[in-house]
Amino acid sequence: MIERKEITAGPGEYADRFPSICRLKDGKLLLLWQRLEPTRFRWQKCSLRQAVSGDQGRTWQEKEDICSFEDIQSINAKQGVYLNDYTRFSHLPDGRLVFAGGVYEKETEKSFGGWWESSDEGQNWQGPIIFRDIAAPQMQLTRPLVLADGTIGILAVQTYKSPTTPKGSPEGRSCSLFLMTSADRGKSWQKRSLLFSGDYLPFYICEPDWVVFPDGRIRVFTRADAGYTPGLIFDSTDNGRTWKTSLMPFLGQHLAAGFIAGTEQVMVCFRACHYTWPPAVGAWRDDGSPYGRFLHIHQGVGYGRYMADVGEWVQLSEKKFMVVYSLRTEEKKEVRIWSSAFALDDFLPNQQIK
Repeated sequence: MIERKEITAGPGEYADRFPSICRLKDGKLLLLWQRLEPTRFRWQKCSLRQAVSGDQGRTWQEKEDICSFEDIQSINAKQGVYLNDYTRFSHLPDGRLVFAGGVYEKETEKSFGGWWESSDEGQNWQGPIIFRDIAAPQMQLTRPLVLADGTIGILAVQTYKSPTTPKGSPEGRSCSLFLMTSADRGKSWQKRSLLFSGDYLPFYICEPDWVVFPDGRIRVFTRADAGYTPGLIFDSTDNGRTWKTSLMPFLGQHLAAGFIAGTEQVMVCFRACHYTWPPAVGAWRDDGSPYGRFLHIHQGVGYGRYMADVGEWVQLSEKKFMVVYSLRTEEKKEVRIWSSAFALDDFLPNQQIK
């Protein structure tokens, strides 16, 4: 049975979006999200908020905002800090807790990768720390993971309108997905491989998440933004130098991947929606069967991607999990942050999210 909780309940014209969650070393849960004012669009006023739970997500205590921006695109005349439209926490081997962000420079019209980091489990944050080796007109970054060769890896999605796109056309995006690596704790980055590249596409690759298996294999899940098009899976057995591509067995966006503890079984939580669909939150896990097992977690109202965003999930016990997400659940209500706790037994075979 799924246990749902509205975390940021309350009146107000603001929208709470793009949550992320992780378990701290003391066992508490740390929640991160963006509060957008006065609408749900991320180019409006924004603050990066955080809360902590010491009782497995039953109650939450808000902390001081990590940062607050009058305008998420412009802090001053030359430079503006932006956040990814989804964030993912990572604990690095040296003890740092990080999540991805970046900076947009108006003079160069380039976006640079970066992250916020904390050396005291989220008590204090420094950032954004800018990676000038990772730049593009528009960009998304995944959470960093440590690869089998000891380097830190991060996936960078670069998207921009194709120069041949007809004026006013919603299609024709150029898109590239790269693996970047760092051997010096994130001070400098080198491009290791290209997973995907295309020009004048009716879709673009975005919102990826990934896992590194204990034997060093890498698996990347990524959305293919074509509405009814399944996403893609990229697999590598040589530290991300070459890749094999396959289709995901589900339609998903805002992907959040991870391992079920004590196994190599991957679970992915995701948003199931299109511009013309009511949004829903779902999960898929690879149990070794041809299509895996599926779970419908929460159905929202309204239409379009701005009504739901899926964050990460955490494992509460051997067979119980919790995912955080934003969702609009009433027609006259703005988007709020929710959590849902669910069990492995809740999954159904070959159950498509509708």
